[in-house]
Amino acid sequence: EEALPLFKKCRDISIKMHGEEHSDVATACMGMGNVYKEQGKYEDALGLYKTGLAINIKVHGEEHPDVAMAYNNQANVYQSQGKNELAQEEYLKCLDIVIKVHGPEHPLVGTVYFNTANLYAAQGMFDEALELYTQRLAIWIKVFGPYHPGVASTYHNM
Repeated sequence: EEALPLFKKCRDISIKMHGEEHSDVATACMGMGNVYKEQGKYEDALGLYKTGLAINIKVHGEEHPDVAMAYNNQANVYQSQGKNELAQEEYLKCLDIVIKVHGPEHPLVGTVYFNTANLYAAQGMFDEALELYTQRLAIWIKVFGPYHPGVASTYHNM
């Protein structure tokens, strides 16, 4: 409840300082979208994520980490709404960008594998989910070691 007015102030100040098409405005939109998502206001969240995505694409181009995270955020909302095909499309867009920007062994790649695996598992696509959990596990063990909470959560979901 308290975060939303702060993000709105941040957005309004950013617009006054930089105009409507600035990465700070996109960041504020993403923050507001996260608040709405947590409140279950999915359409409000999606609207803000789409605004942030459009700004980030205009400012940074298609292949930027902020663009990837906007796709990931949208996928999370679609998954929460049970719109699994849309969620998968957004996760795959995110994954493509993250691999291009950071390489195939970056922790964010593992995060997107994990999110996509959760989507697949929820749909009963257990073989596909297991493959992605296994890939995430390999990345996270390599980067963080075998005793990281993210490693444990991956084992749990497997």
